[in-house]
Formats: sequence, C-alpha cells, structure tokens
Amino acid sequence: MAVTETKRSAKRAYLSHWSWKIALGKCKPSEATAMDGVDIQWDHRKDEESKKGAQEMVDGFRLMTGGTIQAARSAAPAARDRGSEIPV
Repeated sequence: MAVTETKRSAKRAYLSHWSWKIALGKCKPSEATAMDGVDIQWDHRKDEESKKGAQEMVDGFRLMTGGTIQAARSAAPAARDRGSEIPV
C-alpha cells in the first residue's frame, strides 16, 4: 500500500459515517443528515435498497470500522491507498 493522504477529508468522513451506519442497520436512512457539497440520496424509500447502496459504499471505501464525522473535524489521521476507487 502506498499512502497518498494522511488526513481524511470532511466529505469522505461524512460518506463513511453514514454509509457504515445505514449498511449495518444502526440508523434509518431517513436519519442521515445532508452535507453541503455532497449530492447523495441516502433514503431510497425501501430500507433494503438503501442498505444495499450503503453497503456498496462501505465496500468501495474498504471500511473496516465506521467513519466518524467528528474525526474529520479534528483532522484525525486516516491512511488512503492508491487502490481506492472512490476519490473523495
């Protein structure tokens, strides 16, 4: 793995946070808050479709644990490898 970033962007943390929570059923998709500059629809009106979409993001981000929005605000370190297909 070649490290290309050392801090997680606020947008990436936001997407990681909500995709993780929705995919694991820790919240309803309708509970996800909006973020300026991020065009995403978390609630697909059917929980299973929403969870499926969120799981695709978890897989794409290669998440092992849930992202936290607070971590991005405090500029917590986060390694990102060049193999990631989701450039945020």
